[in-house]
Amino acid sequence: MSSAPRTTALTIRQLPLATVRSLRSRAKEHHRSLETEIRDILIREAAQPSMPEWRAQAERLRQEVTPWQPGMLTAVDLVGEGRDEDRRMEFNGAAGMNLRKPMPLK
Repeated sequence: MSSAPRTTALTIRQLPLATVRSLRSRAKEHHRSLETEIRDILIREAAQPSMPEWRAQAERLRQEVTPWQPGMLTAVDLVGEGRDEDRRMEFNGAAGMNLRKPMPLK
């Protein structure tokens, strides 16, 4: 018994010429045939979740996130903390020395 995946042939009629040209260009950029390029696009797109699946996943993720409440850090706070920590590390270094790099001459 063969373990090869089952496949089928597909014919697409009345495809706009501009679309075919675009697909040929992509295939050339990827160094492969037009058929291989189209097959890859179809396989990749078919593997994407449907809109209802995507919405359900987004809703699950939304429920996992704690809503912001007064007193909690904001994105601006977190970016500022990261920037401050980077500056402390740059200026102090591990041994407490000033490790600031000199500015390049123009």
